[in-house]
Amino acid sequence: MPLAKIQRYVERTQQNIFVEHVVLGVRRRGVLKFVRKVGAVLAEQVAHYFGMPVEETRCLLDELVEKGELRAVEIAGLKFYFVDPKEAAEVILGSIKPD
Repeated sequence: MPLAKIQRYVERTQQNIFVEHVVLGVRRRGVLKFVRKVGAVLAEQVAHYFGMPVEETRCLLDELVEKGELRAVEIAGLKFYFVDPKEAAEVILGSIKPD
């Protein structure tokens, strides 16, 4: 393979990596904004809203928890992600329908 062809391939690969990095950053900011707006969310809700696979969404949310940008709590087998604990409690408790 000629050197020029290899260089073009490397440049395109670097551009693709940069674009993926930018898109991921935009997606993270969008997810954080969405969680703040809603108060508390499940991974499935975020996945549906952003059109992402659920497993990819869980990984992103867990990564944001690890970085301290989000918090998470598991209640009755459901993992809720949130920023403000008071607001999250209101949303979670408000979603329970008394019998």
